[in-house]
Amino acid sequence: MMRALSLAVVSTVIMSAVMAIGTIDPETHEMETTAHLPFMVGENLVLFVVLYFYNFRMLGMGLRGWKAAVVCIIGSLLLSVILTVPGWWIEGWLYAEQFNNMMVTIAMNGTTALVAALISLLLESVRLSEESQLERERLGKEVLRVRHEALERQGSPHFLFNSLNALDALIGTDEEGAHKYVQELASIYRYVLQKGSEVTLSEEMEFTREYVEMMRTRYGGDALMMEERVAEDWLGRRVPRISVQMLVENAVKHNVATKRRPLTVVVESETDGVGQRWLTVSNVKAPRDGSHAASGVGLSNLGERCRLLTGREPEIVDDGERFTVRVPV
Repeated sequence: MMRALSLAVVSTVIMSAVMAIGTIDPETHEMETTAHLPFMVGENLVLFVVLYFYNFRMLGMGLRGWKAAVVCIIGSLLLSVILTVPGWWIEGWLYAEQFNNMMVTIAMNGTTALVAALISLLLESVRLSEESQLERERLGKEVLRVRHEALERQGSPHFLFNSLNALDALIGTDEEGAHKYVQELASIYRYVLQKGSEVTLSEEMEFTREYVEMMRTRYGGDALMMEERVAEDWLGRRVPRISVQMLVENAVKHNVATKRRPLTVVVESETDGVGQRWLTVSNVKAPRDGSHAASGVGLSNLGERCRLLTGREPEIVDDGERFTVRVPV
């Protein structure tokens, strides 16, 4: 309703100004029908209000394409004729003369009706285009959300499977360690089951520390260490959930971690030359004897999640001596 009224007022001002300029005598530079101006303005306002209300009403009923064009254009032309005839007689009654003859007035108002119909169709087309774009964006975000949840569901069983294997190794050999391990696992798995695609770096680091403690229970307190070199002002920044822990788990899975040959994983914040922020997780390579080549499922999963959340991919560097993964923050 407000859109129709606003367009009617603007169109009336423009049309009335054009009509007024058209009555200027080229010799005297004065308007020939000054007395008729109030009537012209009022007539234009009524005409535009009716036309825009009609067009938007028809378009609001769901008409699209050529059907909408036909209904709006033909309906507007008929309305202009219906309104012009009584308007022409009222003008004659008020001023004892008409500004134009009836056919000229019908032609002028018909042109006005055609313009109003085209403007209505154009605005409706723009509105539909914007709505379509918003809907595509909404659906795109929904697809990304569903894909991300699927990736998280893929990671959770993987984490639980590895943890239960570690627990199996403790049962029967270290009952006290197994009991402590179960308690730590329960605490950690609550975090794994939480909702949310991203967490603060502070939350992710706390979760990773708990995981490291659980691994120290399994391998021995001196077998695994984690060095944190994360800037204090980075702790409020966000990273994919279960990303740092997954990289530490990956390091433990593929490298020796014993009291004689301890494994140290370094987590540090880093800003590159173009200002992009990365969280770097690295370790000196010490492959386990007889270990198989990594399947890459974990890193592939993390890469997909990073793409969905940040539009950037992790960077993996393996120089033969040190394995490094840089996660976008």
